[in-house]
Amino acid sequence: MTTIVEPTQRSSEPVRRSGRAVIVGGSLGGLHAAAVLQSEGWEVDVFERSPQLLDGAGAGIVAHSTLLRILVEHNGVDVDAISCTPTKVRTYSPTGESVTAPKRNYRLTSWTTIYRELLKLVTLDNYHLAHNLASIEQTTDGVTVGFESGLAVEADLVVCADGISSTARNILGVPVETTYSGYVGWRGVVDPDLLDRDVVDALFDSISFGSTGNSHIVAYPIPFAGAHGRRALNYVWYRPVPEGVELDALMTDSAGQRRPFSLHDVDQRYVDEMRAAANDFSKPLAQMVSRTPNPFLQVIVDQTASQMVGGRVAILGDAASVARPHAAAGTAKAAENGWQLAASLRDNPSDIAQALSTWERSQIDLGETLIARSRELGTAAQCQAVWSTEDPAANFGLYGAGR
Repeated sequence: MTTIVEPTQRSSEPVRRSGRAVIVGGSLGGLHAAAVLQSEGWEVDVFERSPQLLDGAGAGIVAHSTLLRILVEHNGVDVDAISCTPTKVRTYSPTGESVTAPKRNYRLTSWTTIYRELLKLVTLDNYHLAHNLASIEQTTDGVTVGFESGLAVEADLVVCADGISSTARNILGVPVETTYSGYVGWRGVVDPDLLDRDVVDALFDSISFGSTGNSHIVAYPIPFAGAHGRRALNYVWYRPVPEGVELDALMTDSAGQRRPFSLHDVDQRYVDEMRAAANDFSKPLAQMVSRTPNPFLQVIVDQTASQMVGGRVAILGDAASVARPHAAAGTAKAAENGWQLAASLRDNPSDIAQALSTWERSQIDLGETLIARSRELGTAAQCQAVWSTEDPAANFGLYGAGR
């Protein structure tokens, strides 16, 4: 463990260590990058702005191999114990009929499950809560990262993985382009004990899709974090909301603050309206939505930063680019950013800036390609109603359908 001197104890000079990386942001992208760099011999510390662990902060994700690899190779994780593999893909009509498509080789898991496993690798000793980023200053020899508490930490490399509203990106002055899709995602996780037996039987062995009007929904089982063998049902329902007054009202929390990208504290009147609208689905999907205890909202956007590197500072994950969720590869992209960063640093051990410059070119391309494909899938499903689960082009994947 690296000793970090708190501001009341430190001298006027910041802490200095060689071969050291500071990760700004302790969500999945930051934790994964930390774990990968640790495996390459880097001394790593992760600084997260939240005052508490992010346990339970997310819902379901597709566990692509690039995300699971570090857990298998360096912690011996049994992927079957932390993921679900549904045997079917079903599409439900509003009247209840379903069409079963060929099985897909997807592993599905929960955000919390992966978070806990990555945290085991990085360890709590190297994971520091309640650290709000204040400054990033570079010299030819390193980077000094300053926090609002007054703590300053020097490093050879800084990885900014602090999400869609990245403070690090703003400090670095990196321009970002954000485009609203025209729809939001209602998300939820449901305990099977809240559902009728026939609904459990219908939904817990498959990835399930449904559409009604100009909206569509996808649901799938995920493991309960920390409860071996138990599963919950996760879903996202894409619904159109006009930009402006309607979107602003929907995304305003109980304190009157307009949230830009996500909202857990949803006004009950909107929850009630959403649950009523779910009756347009077949019974399994309608009951799943109506019995969700605490649905939350995600504004669906395309977002791209103009660059991912500045000197010895790398920007990755959602801080670099955000694609719509339709390709189910956002966490996989962040993980791949981390793997490729480590590889480039390994290939350029004496020149970090050159390593990052080489890495940046391929990772910007990866983000742009994923955004374009996810936009195409979303438009087909949400706006044109021409998307089909039987179409191989609709398969989840980071590098393309099923890849």
